[in-house]
Amino acid sequence: MFDTVGFYGTKVADAVALYDAVAPAFTASFDRVSGSRYRIVRLEDATLDSCDGEILKRVGYAARSITGGGHAARAAASPEDLAMMFETQGRVVHYEASRIYRALLDLPEDRVGPKFRQMIGKGLALSEETYRDDRTRLAAARATFWVAFPEIDAILFPAAPQIAPAGLASTGDPRYIGPWTALGGAIVTQPMGHHTNRLPIGMLVCGRPGSDRGAALLIAVSRALARIHVEHDDPWRSPPLVHSIDPPGRQSGKSGEVLRLRQPCGLEPAHLAGRGGRCLDGSVADHPAHRRIAA
Repeated sequence: MFDTVGFYGTKVADAVALYDAVAPAFTASFDRVSGSRYRIVRLEDATLDSCDGEILKRVGYAARSITGGGHAARAAASPEDLAMMFETQGRVVHYEASRIYRALLDLPEDRVGPKFRQMIGKGLALSEETYRDDRTRLAAARATFWVAFPEIDAILFPAAPQIAPAGLASTGDPRYIGPWTALGGAIVTQPMGHHTNRLPIGMLVCGRPGSDRGAALLIAVSRALARIHVEHDDPWRSPPLVHSIDPPGRQSGKSGEVLRLRQPCGLEPAHLAGRGGRCLDGSVADHPAHRRIAA
């Protein structure tokens, strides 16, 4: 079954340590040479046509930051149709789940969720021939995909086409993560700041199958991304809750503190706002538009 099986941890290093403790010795041959440049691909695929533009910008920033750090990053088209892989993997999951969990349909309806019941029903409608054909198709796609990137350390791809949906009815659109589950490699989800509506954005940093111990390289890539210098007009960070005051003379409060919120703006080094560069709401007040207030 293609559901994710592996090690989880509070930190990526924890998951890698667990893998390292049980992995066969021969997998050490998959490790990269320490100290060499990382070789990164920003994958392009037709499925990205439906991706939110702000999410795509963040992945682009990541690739450029890696290049700026002395590593190699390039764009490359996917050698396999990711939409096809997602659909095929979905059928395989439905078929296998229906054979494993068929007995759940005999339970009272309030004991099994409607989505799970629907998945089992879809799987029972699939033939064994379809299942075997799909498994063969995915095996071939996996081989074709990874042969196309023999020297690559990691591949960058959005974690989801859109930001998280409202409510708890769904965890989001799985179209982007599904193909990577089928491809079988190590995956780290890298936080990429927030959208303009302040909801989080994530990016997949994906390694080849069997390179789990080498996920240390994914940690290094993630750390490199976290150290990206945020310039004034760089939307890496979420729009701050800091706003300018106009006119400052009519406001009352302690010197150097911003009281009233207005237009969103970017951030610069904290040296303009006074009193630790903080607004009364706790936000950083360090943009030139944040005028000092006389006590």
